[in-house]
Formats: sequence, structure tokens, C-alpha cells
Amino acid sequence: MVPDVKTNVINKKQVKYTVEEVGNHNKPDDIWVTIKGQVYNVTHFQRRHPGGELVLQGIAGEDGTIPFVSYHRPEKTEPLLKVYRIGELTDYKPTPLSTDFEKLRDQLKSDGIFDTNYSYYYKMLAWYVVLFAVTISLISSKNTPCILLGAALLGLFWQQVAFAGHDLGHNAVTHIREKDWWYGVAVTLFFGVSGQWWKRSHNIHHIFPNSIDWDPDIQHLPFLSVDSDILKGFYSFYHKKQFAFDFVARCFIAVQHILFFPIMAVARYFMYVQSYILVLDYSIVVYYRYCELLALLGYAGWVSYLLSTVPTWGLRFAVVMISHAVVGILHIQITLSHFAMPAYRGTGYFENDNDHFIKVQLETTLDLGCDPWLDWFHGGLQFQAVHHLFPLIPRHNLRMVREKYLVPFFKKHDLNYTEETFFDSIGIVYRKMAEQARFVRNGGTIPLSESVAVQFLQESTEG
Repeated sequence: MVPDVKTNVINKKQVKYTVEEVGNHNKPDDIWVTIKGQVYNVTHFQRRHPGGELVLQGIAGEDGTIPFVSYHRPEKTEPLLKVYRIGELTDYKPTPLSTDFEKLRDQLKSDGIFDTNYSYYYKMLAWYVVLFAVTISLISSKNTPCILLGAALLGLFWQQVAFAGHDLGHNAVTHIREKDWWYGVAVTLFFGVSGQWWKRSHNIHHIFPNSIDWDPDIQHLPFLSVDSDILKGFYSFYHKKQFAFDFVARCFIAVQHILFFPIMAVARYFMYVQSYILVLDYSIVVYYRYCELLALLGYAGWVSYLLSTVPTWGLRFAVVMISHAVVGILHIQITLSHFAMPAYRGTGYFENDNDHFIKVQLETTLDLGCDPWLDWFHGGLQFQAVHHLFPLIPRHNLRMVREKYLVPFFKKHDLNYTEETFFDSIGIVYRKMAEQARFVRNGGTIPLSESVAVQFLQESTEG
């Protein structure tokens, strides 16, 4: 019988469990996880989990120590841990890598790395205000060249403000969930995509990056396939449906290298649709649902009014197309760090190995090398390895953490770390997609035993 919450609080006696016993509680209606050798029954907490219920369902029955350490502030979570603790492991054996990782996290905290320098964000806010004001002035100027330039700047504005939404969505600014959420609503008002939709999907991506059946960020059939194993079809735990490699998918994938950039130019329309689907789906818990909906409607309102100042329908169409094509740069930036890397099936969590989270993050993540003066353009997305391992670190500290702390840490533990330039990464992704497109055009199939996914899992397990 699964102990209830009251029993957990009242009963001070610690029950002993083995890793195997905990592993049996791995269903959506029966979720146990372990953190630092302690066992927690979080079945009844999953719908209230700020990171979403799918995160807990994905690590059910597994050791969640490292992702927990990465994502949470101990002073905030300790009361909840006491409530849901039901016992302890008898055979908990942290690896040297996971132990050093926890020490590194403590070192970063003591060195003030998680502290936010608000002057950085005040400067960012000033930049957004100036960029937005210039954009509005140009589009409403009645002068055709100025209107077209304003359309391009509108796309740039969306790209830039999205980085602030990314920081806030990870609670990496004030580190107070409700405050960051309210600031995030302001971003939604100007960016037009639900922060709650993004956060729900992005949290899954962070915990299971490049998982064919868990990570929604690589589940793009019938339009794109980033790994040959996707061509077998898969069940998406995020979308809760089966994706099939059918006739339509074959037609798109056969020319996906040609369609990649055009798809990125219109990807924003898909995000609009997904935003409304989420906020109107009452079966999913959405934090302050109606505020989120009002922000989306407010965005639609100001954009519509702005377009009404443009003198002709032809120019209005041009403004929409140009602005959305320019912000497509953001979608390319989002994809590069993972599309270029291997994919796999499953969660990437392996029995009796509590450092899998670190290994999987590095095996599936690529950093973009650039000079510091270009950091504004990439908005922190160029430091994906640091961000995936420590998502609470404010953006202005990412470069320093990578160079001073993480690169030495990777070398010490002989961990895979990949860095490429922006244009080299685009080349890798393009060649990868072209290869798969050619494979599909030739009518090829790939045995599961020879897939990149299985090879990756085998190498990770052996490592």
C-alpha cells in the first residue's frame, strides 16, 4: 500500500527500500523518485508540480538527484521534501561524477553565481524600449521603405524579447517564481506566445533533451526529422499521440533540407496556435490561466492596431511576412544546439546510475562559440551546456561559468563537450537533414539495432 501524505508526516520511522523496489513505482498513478538516497512518493503532487506532471512521470522510479539539484533552490523545496518523503534507499551509491557535480553546484552558490545583477536587465529593458519605439515609429510612418525596415526591426524585437522570456521562464532573474511569472506575462504581451505553453514544453526538453518520444522540441513529423530513428514513428508522451512516418511525412522529409529555413520563417504561426490550445485546455493546469489569455489577446490587439496604420493591404501583408521571417532567426538559434546532436529513445535514465542526467545533457547539447560582443545576438542560447546543467544561473554569468568552472569540470571527468560556430552548426544541421532526405528519397529503412539512438544509449550506458 502506498503511504498517503498524512502518514508521511506523522510516521517518523524511516522505511527501507532498494533501488529495484523504487523502480517498480514508475506509472503515472504511482510515482516514486529518489533524491540523495531518500525516497519520495510524489504521485499526488504531480499536477501541482511547477515543472509539470510529465517531468515527474518521466523520471518515475528513477534517481532524480542531479536534475533536482540543478533546478531547485534547497531552501524552497525542503518543506515539500519532508511532506512527501516515505523512506530511504539501502543501496544508494552516488558516483564520483554526481558527487563532484553537487559540490560544484554548492561552489557556484557560495561564489554568488546565482545572484542576479539587475543593472544588466535594466540595460536590456532600455534596449527593448528603444527598439520597440523605433519599430512603431517606422511602421506607422506612411513611408514604404521605413515601413519595410520597421517590419524587419519588429522581427528583431521579438527575437530579443524572447531571450528575456527564456530567462524568466527558468526563474533565472528574481528566482521567485511568482515574480518571474508576472514579468513573463509582460513578455507574452509583447512577444505573443504563451510563456506557460513554452515553459511546459521546455521543461520536458530540458530533462529529456533529444529523446524521440519525450522531447517535444524534436517531434516535428511530418515536416522534419532530425534522426533516422524518428522515421520508424514514435509515441509522443508530451502530445499524447502517435507520430507516423506516412506518405505525407515522406514527401516533406525527402526535401526537408530545402524546407528547413522556410519552415523556420513560419514556425511562429504554429506557436500562436499551440499557445491558445494550451490556455483553453482545462484538463491541463495553467498558472493564472486568464491572465495568460488576456496577455495573448492584448498582443493580438496591439499588433492589429499597428497593422491598421499601414496604408495598404499589400504592405500589411509584407509587414507580417517580413517580421515573422526575421524572427525565424530565433527558431534557427533554438534548434541548432540540439538538432546537430544525437537523438535517442526513452528517457536516458539508467538503472543504478545517478549521473546519467549530466552525461545525456552533454551528449545531446552543442554550444555555439562566439566573441563576447555577439552575446546580445544569441541571448544566452549559445551557452547551452551551462544552461542545461544549471538553468537558474542568470544570463550575464553564463560565459564566465563555462570558462572558469565547467570546462575544467568536463576535462577532469573526461566528459563530452561540443562547441561549434554559429555557421558551422548550421552546416552540420543542413548536412544531417540532407543526408536523411536522400535516405528517404532512396526508399531506405534502418534497422533498430543499427540506429543512432541505440548506439547512443549503448555508449552512454557503457560510459
